[in-house]
Amino acid sequence: RSQQGPDRLISMAYTDEDIEARAEALLGGSANPAGKTALAAVCAAARAEIGARLRDGASPESIGEAYVTACGMLAIAMCIECGEADGISSFSAGNVSVTRSAARARYSAAALRGQAESLLAACLTDGGFAFLGVRG
Repeated sequence: RSQQGPDRLISMAYTDEDIEARAEALLGGSANPAGKTALAAVCAAARAEIGARLRDGASPESIGEAYVTACGMLAIAMCIECGEADGISSFSAGNVSVTRSAARARYSAAALRGQAESLLAACLTDGGFAFLGVRG
């Protein structure tokens, strides 16, 4: 199974259900039904975001389980960013521990996004960010 993506063929060997299951595992099963519904809704978006940033020659299959884990982490971050993580109170993923509170939600989402990107750093493009100098 495969799907056409921007300028490349994206394999569908890992499904949104795989990513959802990994995200729920990262949460330690602590999400309530509303949190699980929100998580399921963003898994495809997380997969698409990471898939669009894969370097030429990198594929979900070549990356393996780290791909599913990073997508799961990104899906949780997206839930937090959207304010749909009410069913998710706290969890740990790798060396990032997240506890939900209104003041820390943005920081938690950014830390989790950063951890997901670090996990796949060798496989992702830089996202187009660069510092430029301007002579004055």
